[in-house]
Amino acid sequence: MSRINLKLSAGIAAIAMTLAPAAVAQATYTAPSTAWGVPDLQGVWTNSSITKMTRPAGIDHLVLTPAEAKKLEDGDFNNQRTAAEKAPTDQTLGAPEKGKQVLVFG
Repeated sequence: MSRINLKLSAGIAAIAMTLAPAAVAQATYTAPSTAWGVPDLQGVWTNSSITKMTRPAGIDHLVLTPAEAKKLEDGDFNNQRTAAEKAPTDQTLGAPEKGKQVLVFG
């Protein structure tokens, strides 16, 4: 075996030995759980996105088409409310009747 091949083999072996503990550590990892045994999901959660913890009915694939994403976005309550709040007010309608609820989205 030539000196270059020997050095290359030694280098590959050294790299493999340094990466092996990381691979073993990942294989033995267990996610934190609560005292009652369920996954611990403590943290900061926000509703600033329409991404839910579970997929909606009828969506069984990982990547959405642009049309599927648009349908989900348009059907989201918070997006509908935001769009309704941004819409200009029709000044010709006047004030709503006292005590009558006005539905501006839905």
